[in-house]
Amino acid sequence: MNDHQEQRSSAEQLRIGLLYSFAPHFKQAAAALREQYPEAHITALVPPDFPEAAVRGVVDRQETCAPAPGGKRGLGEALRLARVIRTARFDVFVVLFDSPRLQALAAISGATRRFWYGLDAALHPLQIRIATACAKLLCQRIRGTLTYWRIWLHIRCTRIQPVAQHDSRAKNQERK
Repeated sequence: MNDHQEQRSSAEQLRIGLLYSFAPHFKQAAAALREQYPEAHITALVPPDFPEAAVRGVVDRQETCAPAPGGKRGLGEALRLARVIRTARFDVFVVLFDSPRLQALAAISGATRRFWYGLDAALHPLQIRIATACAKLLCQRIRGTLTYWRIWLHIRCTRIQPVAQHDSRAKNQERK
């Protein structure tokens, strides 16, 4: 077997996971992955009620495991999604944004290569460790909570001086 045949057989075995995350460029990302890896097995991880026809012919399989729009997004849902992704044993895992949550999910995916597909139609490598991704996620959560409480305190503790209401009739009579 020559080198070209070995590369082709390994490409046929390549498993790619693409996580849908309510992005307008999901179909574009799926098509770009198919173009870049024509022999790979591509699995789209989608929410319930995602139209199968949307990526038919581009992905090999659709698995319903991503959170539904407006659905629960707690720790339990994240762990369930992570378990599904790890069980699939993807070689390549692609998310659609470079956010701390998706970085953490990609980091725990177990994939040897992890990317995010940007609006610029390019795959960007995600080179982040699980601990770093979780630390960034925790810092983001703490910062958000502190901002919430700062705003809450400001609203509750700021005295508002009533604005005097001027009677427009009285002003009109004074002018006459």
